[in-house]
Amino acid sequence: MKRLLSILVIGILIFVGFGAASSINDNAYNLKIERTNFVFSNPIIKDEGKYLSVNLKESATFLLDPGKPLLPVVSQVYTYPFKTKINNVEVIFSEPKTLVLSKEIKPAPEPIILDTELQTTNQLEKNINIYENEAVYPSNAFIYSVGAGLANDEHVIFFRVIKK
Repeated sequence: MKRLLSILVIGILIFVGFGAASSINDNAYNLKIERTNFVFSNPIIKDEGKYLSVNLKESATFLLDPGKPLLPVVSQVYTYPFKTKINNVEVIFSEPKTLVLSKEIKPAPEPIILDTELQTTNQLEKNINIYENEAVYPSNAFIYSVGAGLANDEHVIFFRVIKK
């Protein structure tokens, strides 16, 4: 008896337009292709004196690399049956929109040590190599991770996509 190979291919399409989701099943190989569109809101830009801050409605956290721009991060977690195999992840972005900023984006602060005797300064120091470089930061627009765990007392696969 042939063993059925369970294959899951995830394609995540990110557009600035309308978002929708669809899935296709191929029962011969138990193949499932999943496509998800994700829509970002317009960035919220605030003047904070020397720097600008940037936020997104969808963001729950930020890139926190000390001295590098403090940018919002959007994370999406998908849950699949245990032993699901993820073969491919593809992210396609729509055309980027350019915004001209009047100031630099606020750098992420250094981590603070929880010590009552240690004197710290709240001065933000920017990483000159990033701020004076013409390259896009961050260099990769997304990362993903795959892990296993429990959800509703069931063993599952967690697939997390982080859009930077």
